Amino acid sequence: MAVLRKIRPNLHLVIPGVSREQRRLQDFIATMYCPEAFHTCGERFSFGHILGLSDLLVFPAIEDIPVGGLVQGMALGVPVVAADVPAGREWITDEQTGFLCRSGDMHDLAVRIREALEDNVLRQKCVENARAVVRAADIGPKWLDTYDKVLHRAVHAPVRRESLIRLAHWTLTGAAGG
Repeated sequence: MAVLRKIRPNLHLVIPGVSREQRRLQDFIATMYCPEAFHTCGERFSFGHILGLSDLLVFPAIEDIPVGGLVQGMALGVPVVAADVPAGREWITDEQTGFLCRSGDMHDLAVRIREALEDNVLRQKCVENARAVVRAADIGPKWLDTYDKVLHRAVHAPVRRESLIRLAHWTLTGAAGG
């Protein structure tokens, strides 16, 4: 993250959800070079709402883990940088449907994130191909329609807009914003 922040000072990482390790995660973030770039938001916002505001989904698995979030990102048109583990390779073809990086290699992860953020043509190609792959997969049109509706609500729903604007402000500036 420190390398990426030198290139893009306004880059932030939002970590959704709550776990038993929440306190340890907060302590770990506090020891990092740029703790102000990391934001845990617990369960205040759904994963879909966060994806709706995201420029990129980073999936840095060290071993095979469930890929529901990765597929959600692909379905919503969020570019994905994923670790080159079997579950990631099942959905991501490097530079076709997303960006793969060597598992556990932070330098490679940073390089792939930078590439995904800076190469607009390649990023757009990956987004379009990823959505097509998810649509072609036999996971059910209802599932995809649900995520399309979540994205639409995240962007257009007046009830949630104020909360999302606060999240966007907080994510971009690091300030809670009221």
